Amino acid sequence: MFAVCNFGEINVGRLPNGAKRTPSLGEKAQRRVASHVCVERSRGVPRPYRLGREAATMTAHSPDAPPGDDDPRSEGYGYGGRIASFRANEFARIDDSGVAYCDHAGAPPHSESLVRESLRMMERTLLGNPHSAHDAGARTKALVDEARDATLTHLNAPFGEYAVVFTSGATGAMRLLAEAFPWSAGRSEFAYTRGNHTSVVGARGCAMAAGAKVSVVDVVATDSTSSVGSSGESKLLDDDDAERGWRVTRSHEIVPETADGVHGDRTHAPVREEPGAYHSTNGARPVSHSLFAYSAECNLSGERRPPTVARAFVNGERGAGGSDEAHQTTRWWTVCDAAKACALAPPDLSAADAPDFVLVAYYKIFGFPAGVGALVARRRALEVLTPRYFGGGVAAGVDACEDFFVRRDGAEGFEDGTLPFTAIAAIPAGFRSLARLAEDPPAHHGDGDGDEKSAPGDGDSTQTRATNRRGSREGAERADAHARAVAARCVTSLLSLKHRSNGAPVVVVYGWSTTELNAATGPGVRVGSPLGVTGQGPTVAFNVLSQHGTHVGYAAVERALAASGVHVRTGCCCNPGACDYFTSLPLARASKTADDDGPLRTGGCGGDADGDSPAGMGGGRPGRPRALHAAGKVCGDGVDVDDGGVATGVCRASFGWCSTFEDADALVATIAEHFVLEEDERVVNTEEDERVASPSTEPRALTPTAIVASLCVYPLKSAAAFSPPSGSWPLGPNGLLFDREWALVSPRGVVLHQRTCPRLVKLTPVIDVDAGVMRVSVLGEPELGRCEVALAGGSNGGGTGVSVRLCGEDTRVTVGDDDVDAWFTAAVGAPCSLVRQRAGARRSIRRAPTDADDDESQSRSPPTIGLANSAQILLVSQSSVDHLQGLVDGRRRRGRGAVEAGGGARGTTVTATVTSANESSVEVEFVSRFRPNVVVSGDALPPYDEESPAWTSLEIGDAPGGGGGQPARARLRAVRPCERCSAVGVEQTSGERTAEPMLSLSRFRSGSRAAGGGGGGVTFGVLFDVDAGDGAGYGVLSVGDVVRAVGCAAAATAA
Repeated sequence: MFAVCNFGEINVGRLPNGAKRTPSLGEKAQRRVASHVCVERSRGVPRPYRLGREAATMTAHSPDAPPGDDDPRSEGYGYGGRIASFRANEFARIDDSGVAYCDHAGAPPHSESLVRESLRMMERTLLGNPHSAHDAGARTKALVDEARDATLTHLNAPFGEYAVVFTSGATGAMRLLAEAFPWSAGRSEFAYTRGNHTSVVGARGCAMAAGAKVSVVDVVATDSTSSVGSSGESKLLDDDDAERGWRVTRSHEIVPETADGVHGDRTHAPVREEPGAYHSTNGARPVSHSLFAYSAECNLSGERRPPTVARAFVNGERGAGGSDEAHQTTRWWTVCDAAKACALAPPDLSAADAPDFVLVAYYKIFGFPAGVGALVARRRALEVLTPRYFGGGVAAGVDACEDFFVRRDGAEGFEDGTLPFTAIAAIPAGFRSLARLAEDPPAHHGDGDGDEKSAPGDGDSTQTRATNRRGSREGAERADAHARAVAARCVTSLLSLKHRSNGAPVVVVYGWSTTELNAATGPGVRVGSPLGVTGQGPTVAFNVLSQHGTHVGYAAVERALAASGVHVRTGCCCNPGACDYFTSLPLARASKTADDDGPLRTGGCGGDADGDSPAGMGGGRPGRPRALHAAGKVCGDGVDVDDGGVATGVCRASFGWCSTFEDADALVATIAEHFVLEEDERVVNTEEDERVASPSTEPRALTPTAIVASLCVYPLKSAAAFSPPSGSWPLGPNGLLFDREWALVSPRGVVLHQRTCPRLVKLTPVIDVDAGVMRVSVLGEPELGRCEVALAGGSNGGGTGVSVRLCGEDTRVTVGDDDVDAWFTAAVGAPCSLVRQRAGARRSIRRAPTDADDDESQSRSPPTIGLANSAQILLVSQSSVDHLQGLVDGRRRRGRGAVEAGGGARGTTVTATVTSANESSVEVEFVSRFRPNVVVSGDALPPYDEESPAWTSLEIGDAPGGGGGQPARARLRAVRPCERCSAVGVEQTSGERTAEPMLSLSRFRSGSRAAGGGGGGVTFGVLFDVDAGDGAGYGVLSVGDVVRAVGCAAAATAA
């Protein structure tokens, strides 16, 4: 592993086993990027990296050079200059895979020694059910208790005050708390800060079901010096906190809805006295319980808030008369989501304002084991929880024949069933691996070997407690300093990027409001929320901007990064509040002006309490997610900007204990390569962007502009194409007859595709209409024979109907017989079953209406489709393919890509040799990568003209529509441009993955949109449906047919 701090030549070196080492992605980036990529923080003076002959390298076998005083590693990076050996010994697989892993907030990589130590323990130790009394059970119970102790030590919990309840994860911990909390109708309240993970927000369902009030809380500015805010809802902490000028207040109340979407009365549940409730000391009505939730570190932006935020709100409630210690009617409890923070900045439970409950996920700390979390709770807080369900070992006494059940005391009373003890047994080793980072130098304990006292699993946790108490938190602190140094480098470099065409910023960064970045940070914009923020974690949330200041959708950025081997997270990152908070501010308000005092802008929420919107809220608009969902957006899809051009999510790069400067450099290099507009690109790209975004609305003469160059049917989804021998193929109610008629599904009912099952490309189907069968063979493997599937029956409801998962939705299909399934299982090398679409089960996505549509056409249901993803027919033009070919060739020749239109001879099959992510050279045939049904060509056909409004409606056939009484042979209606995913990187004969053409698509087609409820990212080709209205029939498509665009002048873009 190499920690290279500037771009230069790389000593490839060898792995510990002597094998030649493949250069990492960061090293490849250094070779291919000549200048302007990053800013070196040397002596505080930003300067661009340039390709040079000198480079500071460190190999696994060379001494690790300590950082100099002017080296950025002196600011906490590299564990004293030993990051190279740490990566080589513990995380070699990251560099071997050739990726830059920047998703530690999603899941940090586990160390190899942690897995080896855990496996060695399982090899040497006989484990048993911890509820059993025999020696194996007792030994296992001791390991479970050791994990509890290690957790409490890591959180610095006072002796005897907290307990650890093991759960399935942080989400499971919050669910347990929400379901067991003693809500009281009309008296309890669940309040949470806006920037909480969905797992915390989801607890409101339990609260509202019980009739409790639910409120969203924000930290807002105030000029008041009084102890109670102007609304009487929140209290300033003390004089020091008053100087910060912030308070905690409710901003929204969540009102329940009925199943019909009608807002109902939140007190619909009956008032009841919970078993866990206790009576107030003054003889008044029973004390009700309320819960306040906050996040120690925002999983989207990395901003850190202290428990004083919770104390401010709770104290404000008491100051407003809601409760007090002597005569309280409401008891407030606090829960801290520490799933993100525990790895590098764990809460201190010995502090005076420590939370009552803490949510923990162990894989978020050290990567392994997954599926285990904990609810860490004060023992007195556990006493008020009243779970309804009981099972397994939680019972101290139970009668099956009468209503008698007594729950065990403490944590074990909440752990239903048998714990995942083999996973829990690995937790102490995880804390030991973290603690070793506090050693100087960090020690490498590869196999977990040692004397018998230190071997894990011996039932004696004394050594673990001592090690953790000596270094678990210290190790986290050291890892935090290291990771934040990498993140700061990334932020500084991103903010330094500018479009050379006009000097406009390339990125907007969210968060980092309390961090002093090195020297000038360039033209980039920061949108932060400094109120109540005391720190910044190693997370960089950002969006890319075009030269005009508009958002480049995160889907396009993610695909460019993925094609370059940079792993990040995109979307709302399961934090809808923080996402809307940051992204909903109009970019014009986030831009610098001459009157600005600095680079920081406040986000869409949490601004000045005297702002334009209620409770100091800015652009964060309640109801925006609802409106987006109504428009067709679903969490996890590619709709990355709304109709107003505002981002619906972010790109999130997060760093951790094994990150390097190379990882940050590779990310910034990819952003610079794909999204920085050069001076010589300004004219060409501007003209193309304007043409694609705003095509001409002038009437198009109905003269032939293109012909059908090729025709393909895909009978078996994700398998090879079938080209009709006659060059003609009939259309039907689902598009081309038998197109995507069949698919293969996994045993769990998920449709297989090429990204997860590359062998699908070798399946070669042939439709024999005369024989009434589809014959499928395996390319290059005649020994497997062939399978015949009858064309008759099946799709009209015959056979057994089952539900399978396709494109995130359930759809009904018909299953085949066992012999057919056995053949396909052997052909693809994985268990699968052949299914067939059921007529009418799925419909095309609804196209955007145009001015030419009458009321009847707009109200008409979309046509049916088979097992295609979105629509019936995909059309691409050869001129667009040629243009893309020229871009790829230019990128390969000049390193940055050609901006002029290029390409091979139109109307011919275009191939190119491109370089894949693993540096292997493969031959690429671009047309097949896009899996079109129809390819059109024409000497006068401009690239991407098929996306213009003139192509809203097409007539295809020898005879013009209406001419001589002869109808057109086929009529198609555009749905929207086709959003492309990483599937275009699959070579269609071998299944090998390559970086192209997605790299060039991301670079030069990131401005293309699939609007009108469609996806985002990059598009190539257009989706069409057959227009069979007015009794025109379906028709036939043939190679050589004339394509006429009959779109009207007022039509909108085919979106």
